[in-house]
Amino acid sequence: MEDTSKAAICERLVRIGNEFAELRRTFLKLHGADLAKKHPGSLRGIWQGATIDEEDFAAAKASLFPERETD
Repeated sequence: MEDTSKAAICERLVRIGNEFAELRRTFLKLHGADLAKKHPGSLRGIWQGATIDEEDFAAAKASLFPERETD
């Protein structure tokens, strides 16, 4: 029977996490270009070139906190 102590479970989870990370890196190396065409890679790419000013912040605050008065 497998060891079911907390330490053994944690060690196994770490190994599984490392294996998953390695598989993910391999997958992205092999298929990353195809995946990037369908889905953006990061928020940095989405926000690049966006201009956000004080009006945008004020509108966001009013939307998030309608009970507060705007400055």
